[in-house]
Amino acid sequence: MQSHNPETKEEDIVQVFLRLQEGTPLNKAEKINAHRGKFKDEFRKIREINPIFNYLGNEKRFRYRQLAAELLKLELEGDFKNKVFPSLDLDSMLATIKKYEKNISERKLRFFKGNLDYLNNSLNILLTAFKPGELISFYLLISYLRRHKANKKNLVNEFAEFARRFLENLNKFSIYDRIPPKGMSKKIFDEYMKYKLEAKKMTTADSIKTRFEMILSEFKRLNPYIEKDSKRLHDTEQKRILYFRQQGLCAYCKKTMHFRGASSHHIIAHSKGGRTDDLRNAKLVHERCHRRIEKKKKKKKIK
Repeated sequence: MQSHNPETKEEDIVQVFLRLQEGTPLNKAEKINAHRGKFKDEFRKIREINPIFNYLGNEKRFRYRQLAAELLKLELEGDFKNKVFPSLDLDSMLATIKKYEKNISERKLRFFKGNLDYLNNSLNILLTAFKPGELISFYLLISYLRRHKANKKNLVNEFAEFARRFLENLNKFSIYDRIPPKGMSKKIFDEYMKYKLEAKKMTTADSIKTRFEMILSEFKRLNPYIEKDSKRLHDTEQKRILYFRQQGLCAYCKKTMHFRGASSHHIIAHSKGGRTDDLRNAKLVHERCHRRIEKKKKKKKIK
């Protein structure tokens, strides 16, 4: 197994062995890296391939591998709906390595890698000024927005602009200041100060949750957006209302339709904020007509 640094010919195992010989204890990152299995293979590969880690600077003692492992754990075990996230302490990390020793959902891995691509495309050069742990809140934010934000067409640019404004505000003062900088209200100052103080705790579940809630709240303040309706599909009673409202006729072709073969259609797409609980935003159509509607939409996008 060659070193993560392509510039050197030393093997990782030799580096660790020499430190042990010298009496230098293994740090958290090295202990995490010492284990085998699917989880380790994935975070090692992600650290080596994804460009976001190269922006962070020179790596010491597997710190960026540890960061890749932490981000992957948050994605696999975070409850984004309820905003509850796992601790990233050593024992918790080792338990996760064992849990995913043999298998990880390919779907979750693809979503995880997609989040990293968003971060790379949005932050890129800004990452050169990041401390590794500072990336955690931004990762959670982009993962949440990809799940819950309606209409993500311009998300890369929105996220990039937000990151600049957030980091500018965060670095306008130190944890020892008691007066807000010029142009910042006391309320906003207190929120950013809270974020700074929580960041000192780093790996605790409560700290991760508090920082995420603050950065999400700030994104919503600076970039108001519509959240996706949590309910994606119309239920039977809603479809029954639509059926009788339309007198059993398809809203697309105007021909009669069988209730059990009818399909509900969002006039404003669910992905763009169309509410499922607002029946003014719904029509009942034949399944074949629904396919035609979706096909027409795709053709318009291509044009």
